[in-house]
Amino acid sequence: MIEPIANLSDGPLPPNAFAWAGRMHEGLRPQSWRLVDALWNARNRAASLDQLARPVFELADPPERHQYAPAASRANAFFRINALPFVIRSKNYHLQLISRPD
Repeated sequence: MIEPIANLSDGPLPPNAFAWAGRMHEGLRPQSWRLVDALWNARNRAASLDQLARPVFELADPPERHQYAPAASRANAFFRINALPFVIRSKNYHLQLISRPD
């Protein structure tokens, strides 16, 4: 079991971790980490695909819509494996980091 770390803020931690409830979980791939970080820091934890192009893919122009799926899928697997209460959902050319439905 991962021991709690005092004063650890919830959210993404560089270079590949996510903190929740005082515990740090490592292992996010770089592109998935950048996606989680961008959504965590976005208003309502949501952003359009255009808004995510630069922070996630480090590109000025957005990549094709289907290119976001692997980063989101890996992030969702990371959340699930580590029993973290989040999921990334896609709707109308936007991605949102939401609390996982029970």
